Amino acid sequence: MAVIVAAMNTSQRSVSPAALSQLRPTARRRRIVSGVLAAAVSIGAVSAWQADASSGDGASFVPTAPCRLFDTRPGAPPSDGIKAPVGSGDSAVRTQQVTGGVGDCDVPAEAVAVSMNVTAVNGTAQSNLRVFPADVATPTASNLNWLAGQSPTPNNVDVQLSTGGAIKLFNQNGTVDVVADVVGYYTPTELDALRAQVSELQAQVRSTNEQTESRLTAIESEAGALSGRVGSVEARTAFSVSASDDEGVEVGDDPLTVLRLNLTAPVDGSVMLSYSAQAQTFFVGAVLWCGVFKEGDVPPGSWNRGPGAAWTETDRSADEATLSATRGFSVAAGVPTTFELVCQRDETSGGFVSGRSMTAVFTAD
Repeated sequence: MAVIVAAMNTSQRSVSPAALSQLRPTARRRRIVSGVLAAAVSIGAVSAWQADASSGDGASFVPTAPCRLFDTRPGAPPSDGIKAPVGSGDSAVRTQQVTGGVGDCDVPAEAVAVSMNVTAVNGTAQSNLRVFPADVATPTASNLNWLAGQSPTPNNVDVQLSTGGAIKLFNQNGTVDVVADVVGYYTPTELDALRAQVSELQAQVRSTNEQTESRLTAIESEAGALSGRVGSVEARTAFSVSASDDEGVEVGDDPLTVLRLNLTAPVDGSVMLSYSAQAQTFFVGAVLWCGVFKEGDVPPGSWNRGPGAAWTETDRSADEATLSATRGFSVAAGVPTTFELVCQRDETSGGFVSGRSMTAVFTAD
């Protein structure tokens, strides 16, 4: 899932040499002032980089204890929200507020996306559910697929929020009840805090440049300390990387790596990795499974279902489904890490995967 964070413009400022004209031009003073100017320019450059980073790749994932956002079934908790099944088609698209105190959840207003476990219940017809930001058009890709009368169908859904903190639900056919539990959200708060630290450092450099001659010796050592702090701020900034491939790949009885993603963390931290694949099978009863692992950690042998998502074909007229899930990993500073999306089928039927994608969001410890 692409997480979009609104950019914040940050003006660059450095120390003006004209401000030094009233100071006595000794060789020692020139050496000290040159160090201060160099530190100011360095901090201004980091500030500009921070502004660029906040434009889309700087969101941090905040895991939470699961809480129920809504349940459309009459009489089921929480008591607020619309207590009626979601109808079919564009005329029945339902808007759902996410941020604020909704249901049993309290998602902060600064959240830009949310991670949920969504379950379709009591579907009256073969259909699919699409969950998307409330301020965009209805997408063609689905998050859940089910048959009429099928048992509850769950899936993990990571979805961006509208500017007002809301999502929409679209059901293709019939009616269906929907249950959603929030398990975490994405927020640029951490990046904003780091940007504020950089702004504070800029102010300190400007202030030290205006001090009297008795302060010059202290400025020289302080400039070195500021440079180290700026480097620490840059290294701890959250970021994300993605990989995708739309080409169809035949999946066999043994685990098959269908997509790789590489990441090197600047400091120790954690990676929240979301992945998705479009699965296709050819026989009723066919099973296809996908999961993500670090390179070298894929279980050996055939049909080893580790953490991941599986789909079983129950109706020949519905032979496609989207498999998606999220898994967390720890990563060490400076160690190149490769993540592998692995898929396999059961031993009695064929299968393909296409539309494969992985997105890793890194957060420093």
